[in-house]
Amino acid sequence: MQLFESARVGFLGIKREKGAIPHLYYENIPLIKGNDRIIILDPMVATGGSTIITIEKLIFRGAGSSHITVVGMIGSPEGIEAIRKKFPKVQIKLACIDEGLDEKKYIIPGLGDFGDRYFGC
Repeated sequence: MQLFESARVGFLGIKREKGAIPHLYYENIPLIKGNDRIIILDPMVATGGSTIITIEKLIFRGAGSSHITVVGMIGSPEGIEAIRKKFPKVQIKLACIDEGLDEKKYIIPGLGDFGDRYFGC
């Protein structure tokens, strides 16, 4: 926010339910103008499901897919492919791409559950 003083911040709360099914439980998105540049901060892109829901919500609110960039720490090839297949114009910037997903749809080797790490659980 120090670099982008006029930026508006929105928040979507999404959690996994019954396996890898993302569930939206909270939404607070500011007004979006068609030419706004949007950065989605998603720490871990595993299946891509949460990110896809987020992109869909932003486009529904007026964002252009070519103006959206996903930024995260770690991702899987499967999640990246799912996002690119549905939204080819969205840019994806990840610090690391791991091997893939296990049978529970967790990133291998990954870092464990990000929410647990972030909130100290």
